[in-house]
Amino acid sequence: MKLPLSARDPMGWLPGMRVWTPQDHQSSITDFDLVSLGHAEVPGYLAARVGGYYVESAPTTAGMPASPDPAC
Repeated sequence: MKLPLSARDPMGWLPGMRVWTPQDHQSSITDFDLVSLGHAEVPGYLAARVGGYYVESAPTTAGMPASPDPAC
């Protein structure tokens, strides 16, 4: 079973410098590179944390539709 990022982050599994979090009271749109956890050697953020929510990059698998927006 794969632990969710919300459980792995407090355990120190994710390097803090590789987790994107918005600046305090940020209300603008921001672009950043989010890379796959399976390819940590690639520059960019491994995850994003906004409030109590985490976002990670995951490959599209069989049965999952690809995102119509390449920016997602």
